Amino acid sequence: MANSAQLLESISTERRASTRYPLDAGLEYRVLTPGQDSWIHNGRTLNMSRSGLLFETEESLDSGSPIELWIDWPARPPDVERWLRIWGWVVRRGERSVAIAIRQYSFEQRRKRS
Repeated sequence: MANSAQLLESISTERRASTRYPLDAGLEYRVLTPGQDSWIHNGRTLNMSRSGLLFETEESLDSGSPIELWIDWPARPPDVERWLRIWGWVVRRGERSVAIAIRQYSFEQRRKRS
């Protein structure tokens, strides 16, 4: 009975609409600030769902900031570089992590930076 009660409690306290899946991949991102140049920063994904992404970064990002990310997508043929490009906005900031809501995404091929 205790297991059923614990399961019911964890289900009732879960606020996410989508299941998050672990994802360990490098990424680049920039905050989209109108009228300002956007610097590219690096980070690393922690987990992802169909509607959100959690990643690690050293940068401080404000909630509500529009953001564009390029994830070095791990599932690809060895001779092809494929990136998942995401547009969204920052919804929450932790000590070293940032959660974003995904607005739009696409898979793209992208040249490596020298």
